[in-house]
Amino acid sequence: MLAMIADLVRHKWHANATLLSAITHHELAAQDEELRTLFHHILIANRYWLLLILQKEFARDEEARIPERWMS
Repeated sequence: MLAMIADLVRHKWHANATLLSAITHHELAAQDEELRTLFHHILIANRYWLLLILQKEFARDEEARIPERWMS
């Protein structure tokens, strides 16, 4: 079971990296509010589960703020 979860997490990392790369290399996509909101949701979900597993606090209000830009 742990091997399967590890495989799923690796796939998730790969999928997220591929999505982020595609968005940042496409000007219109990088400026799209809906995509930024969707990707932010994905990142928040990832951080929530990571912090839960590590038994650390998840600061929901702080985490919920969507950045104005993809990258600085």
